[in-house]
Amino acid sequence: MTLLLAAHPLVHVNASLNSLATVLLLLGLYFVKHGRIEAHKRTMLAAFGVSIAFLACYVWDHMQVGRVEFTHSGPVRYVDYSVLLS
Repeated sequence: MTLLLAAHPLVHVNASLNSLATVLLLLGLYFVKHGRIEAHKRTMLAAFGVSIAFLACYVWDHMQVGRVEFTHSGPVRYVDYSVLLS
């Protein structure tokens, strides 16, 4: 039998904020490539704001949960480290 633990609600908030930041960055790239500089500027500021919100939620989450060990081995461990480093 597999035991499934419910994820902390902030995990979903963090994933959503990260996804939104990615969409905003891609949208900003589109705007700048098409010469829409003012739209690019607003989109980049929004992406920055969402990234700050993500960082605040991420730090808060880890302050509440504490240290979480990454238990997988192999290449996925290095992918995780590279994502965290970025």
